[in-house]
Amino acid sequence: MKKFISIILMILLNSSTTVFASSFYTLPEVNREIIDTNLQDDNILYPIKINGKYGFLDINGLQVIKPKFIEINRYGMDYGYYIAYTSDKKYIPNKSSIPINETYLICPNNKVIKISDEKIYEVNFTENKRYMVTKNKNIRFIFDLETEKLFDKSTDSYEIIDAFDNCYIIKASQLYYIKDYNNNIISPGFESFEGHTDGTFFFKNASTLYFLDEKGKQILYYKNGKSALPFYKDVTAIIDNDSNLLFINKNKKILNQYSNILSIKRMDNTYLMKTNDNYEDYTILNFDGSKKTGDHLDGRIILNEKDPIAIYNEKTSLFTVLNEDGDVKNFYKIPEGYLNPSLIEDLIKLGKNGLYGLCKVEDDEVEWLIEPEYVYFSELADEQFVTFYSGVTKNFGLYDVLNKKLILDAKYKAIQVYDTNMIYVQSAYYSGYMDSNGQFIYVQLNFNL
Repeated sequence: MKKFISIILMILLNSSTTVFASSFYTLPEVNREIIDTNLQDDNILYPIKINGKYGFLDINGLQVIKPKFIEINRYGMDYGYYIAYTSDKKYIPNKSSIPINETYLICPNNKVIKISDEKIYEVNFTENKRYMVTKNKNIRFIFDLETEKLFDKSTDSYEIIDAFDNCYIIKASQLYYIKDYNNNIISPGFESFEGHTDGTFFFKNASTLYFLDEKGKQILYYKNGKSALPFYKDVTAIIDNDSNLLFINKNKKILNQYSNILSIKRMDNTYLMKTNDNYEDYTILNFDGSKKTGDHLDGRIILNEKDPIAIYNEKTSLFTVLNEDGDVKNFYKIPEGYLNPSLIEDLIKLGKNGLYGLCKVEDDEVEWLIEPEYVYFSELADEQFVTFYSGVTKNFGLYDVLNKKLILDAKYKAIQVYDTNMIYVQSAYYSGYMDSNGQFIYVQLNFNL
């Protein structure tokens, strides 16, 4: 029977006949030898759907959690977590909405933890994945994943705002406080909570901006502060209520300042200062707020996924990539007729006539790896792959940027890279998981034998 199924599968994968319904079959055991289990720990999970319900496979293509969930969400995808829901037993299938009965957390180690008796709508993990802050229709609460119990929840007397590794933020009697996981309030109360970045918490009373650490200790305050970034090399960037930008050290000495500023963001060891609404119009600053100088800074700034900054000068057609200190890393001459360059790993995405392709550029010569025939290229998936699709059919393809090879032509309804060796693909005839060589690990055939 396995041989018969395998033969039919090979016919279907090369067939142009549309088929319907859904049945699940795995490839014969001999074909599973293609997966390299040394590429990743064997505790990351991948969803399957059988008879309308979701379950999970491990990296070997083996079913480790039976299909019993009616809906899943990929919260914390990089860490292998999923939120999964079960349905109300009285659910009538032909209704448009799906009543949710319970919410579960699916963990990378195959553990299934019940979180709530109803559907939750928000999920945010603390960085160490010990706690998660969630919200149902009305109440936000913190769940302890180590003890698998509810840790704290909003009440009539106070509201949970957000949670972090060593503390969380609550609001009580119209004031905001830092609270630790021993149930102690460790900060004074403030009129507003402005945010958290890299271990620094920002609060305000009237027009005074306060910097606090995770233990509730005050680092600095500024009397006319609107927003700020955390300290980097003992220097912070503050925008005051008059739209002035000041770079101040911990002794409150002003190192540099600017006026009429909209925003400031840090990119590795440099800052980008914005003075108007043009989303590409930035000024590059050093960590102390002094302006970066050099001919290579002349042009339109482009933010990339991995390298901090790139600059395109339309007059000279020079596309310059900067390193983390804002110095030149590489530069390219963009050929005439091509526009809107951006960097994907060490390759360049170029546009022409409203369509984009992927290429290498040396001097002013273009070597196309993917012809400019597509409307969209994704960001890097798993730091290795990009997906792309055509405008008319919106069929997806997959390209391996690191190894410079096409994995899948743009013929698929959906492509999702879960891992280097677990790539989900869906066509009109089948769906399932394949490795980076295009070999199937687990297949769903869209027909009934």
